[in-house]
Amino acid sequence: MRTFHGALAAAALLFTASVAWADSPEDAYIAARDAAIKILKEKSAANPDSKDLNAQEQRARGDLQAQLQSLINPAAPTGFSGPPTMSPDTLFADDEGAGALDGLNFAGKGSSGQLLVTTEGLLTRWLQAHKDVWKDQPTPPIDAASAFASQDFYTQAVSDDAAVSIFASVPIHQPAAASTAVALLVEQSQDLAIYPPDRLAVSVVKGGKVYIAIVDTKKFAPIAACAAVWNGFKAKADAAFAKYRASGLKDEKSFDAKTGFEKDGEAAFHKCWGEHASGAPAFAALTKQAQALADTLAAQ
Repeated sequence: MRTFHGALAAAALLFTASVAWADSPEDAYIAARDAAIKILKEKSAANPDSKDLNAQEQRARGDLQAQLQSLINPAAPTGFSGPPTMSPDTLFADDEGAGALDGLNFAGKGSSGQLLVTTEGLLTRWLQAHKDVWKDQPTPPIDAASAFASQDFYTQAVSDDAAVSIFASVPIHQPAAASTAVALLVEQSQDLAIYPPDRLAVSVVKGGKVYIAIVDTKKFAPIAACAAVWNGFKAKADAAFAKYRASGLKDEKSFDAKTGFEKDGEAAFHKCWGEHASGAPAFAALTKQAQALADTLAAQ
């Protein structure tokens, strides 16, 4: 019986040989990754209760992580620690976390966030491959500079179990060694992001490598004007939900209206923060933190 490693190697070789553009280290990695995903999917469909599936997936990820390590060869920047782990953190296509941006993750010291390091080539391939993946939600732009300003990118590419919401852009100077540097005040949430944020996202491109960090920052105090915006929408959502309950949970239009008011209110709340955050007392310290992190990443 052919072993998993043997099947994976054979599939990777066949895939690589059949694709004329598979002539770079990034292409070789993508071919091996796709071959592993295909084999695991087939094996899972044939025998979903197999006790060996998880072990096979871990071995495949170990092989792929070795390729990424050779391809990226990253050091742990100040504030982050190794050894790194592979992204995506699963090769099972239906698992949460599947399809994340390929690279190596470093943990922030003291559980203060994470840093994903990849290459411009892998980022470009990921953006191209995901432009039509999501049929029921927005997809990230296909160019890196625009993607770094898109909350859909951070949610789908680097956030493992929570949506990323952008509250404000943080003005930083592009480090001399970098070709791109973007900083954002963000929040990660599994529900509506309608509370003051406490996360900082910094993305830097330098020398063919891409650094994407999401770390803790000092939590901002509420902005009264923005709280008022949200409360206005919340009152409408609450009224719609009360009508839904009064109908014996039969008035679906009222329930949909509640959801719509919440969604619109969240967007308006974030827009308000984008307009007012720079005047908050904590913004100067946030900007200083963002610049220091961008400089650290660009110095790698």
